[in-house]
Amino acid sequence: MIEGNKKVVIIGAGIAGLSAGTYLKKTGKYDILFIEASNKPGGRIKTENIDNFILDNGLHLFFTANPYLLELLDIDKLNLKYFESGAIIMKNHSYRKIYDPLQHPKHLLKSIFSSICTLGDKIKIIKRRAELKSISFDKVFEKYEVKTSSILKKRKFSSLIIKNIFQPVFSQLFMENELTTSRRMFEFYLKLMADGKMAIPAKGTEEIPKQLASNFEKENFIFNTKAVEINENIVTLDNGEKIQADAFLIATEQNGFYSKIKNTEINNNQRGVTCFYFSANKRPYKEKLICFNANNPKLVSSMIVLTNISHHFAPHNKVLIAVNINGVSTIDENDLETEIKDEISKVFGSQVYDWQKIKSYKINNAIPNQDFVLGKRQASEIKISDNIYVCGDHLINSSLYGAMRSAKVAIEMLHNDFFPSKKSSSKKNK
Repeated sequence: MIEGNKKVVIIGAGIAGLSAGTYLKKTGKYDILFIEASNKPGGRIKTENIDNFILDNGLHLFFTANPYLLELLDIDKLNLKYFESGAIIMKNHSYRKIYDPLQHPKHLLKSIFSSICTLGDKIKIIKRRAELKSISFDKVFEKYEVKTSSILKKRKFSSLIIKNIFQPVFSQLFMENELTTSRRMFEFYLKLMADGKMAIPAKGTEEIPKQLASNFEKENFIFNTKAVEINENIVTLDNGEKIQADAFLIATEQNGFYSKIKNTEINNNQRGVTCFYFSANKRPYKEKLICFNANNPKLVSSMIVLTNISHHFAPHNKVLIAVNINGVSTIDENDLETEIKDEISKVFGSQVYDWQKIKSYKINNAIPNQDFVLGKRQASEIKISDNIYVCGDHLINSSLYGAMRSAKVAIEMLHNDFFPSKKSSSKKNK
């Protein structure tokens, strides 16, 4: 411990907690200790290597337009592998490729004459894109609240583009099929897509928390341990240990220690997802695009041929395919696999039945309901007592952006309490 430094205990070593710790460390004025319930940092973001297949614990997409990435990460060291800007849309018994013509000019004419949506839709998208590029993320979250489905109708987008593009693409991002999610999230993702690219680290998404955790030493972490209570300046752990600190930052999930310290009910209004990974000898398509399902009713929401993005995801001459389903099904695992293959084979043929399942992940609490989201919170929601602060994506929105932004806001408040700037000091004296 450095003499004169303040000691801060961060409860939770997911993206929010690690980001907060990184911001704290940059000041050089704090000794930091993480208390983490699991056996490693990362929270919900985990990557598993099974026989040299790289499997993420669910679909985690990395958007380069997130403004906090450059503040917190060395992007080059992540060895990002980029998607093309576009999508493959499964419809009936065939599929169609669409591209962002502004990022892929060679597809401009094909995009203009595509029948997947109307010319009016295309003009509206170009105008909306230009508007979103001209404003900040903060401004996006200040827009009046309404369902995504409602704002699309109000803007007079055709039923063609809603059914063929918006519904299949955003139902995957929102993990719900009716587009009841806040229009703020819809425009947030549109801005991310307009301002940058989508990518995945070559060794899996867990490389993000690994890099954040590498800013600290082993002694900065206590794993496999939960916080039980905070009493004044002491946190009690489930092993009976008591740790004294100047401040505490709660960076757990909404239903973790946060709900206990806030004395709130468990939030059961969460959205789940099921992800199946398959190995194959032949790829169903060759493009670096996500394949979305526009059929209705449907089981599969999306499919990604990950080895199209990078050969690092699978052994030599093998193909890795991720299939995502909104919600967590109670259907028998083998029956569910059969239904997945039956549905995809209608578009990509009998080769699908040769796919071999590697593993499936069922994630009950992948993201919270986001029918209403905020870009920022009141100070009293971040600093909940004299020495307890809170951060986490549940305070803003369920994304890397939400986790990192909430961390920065909490640390700015904490740091200003311990080391007030001249500006804030003069305000207090008035």
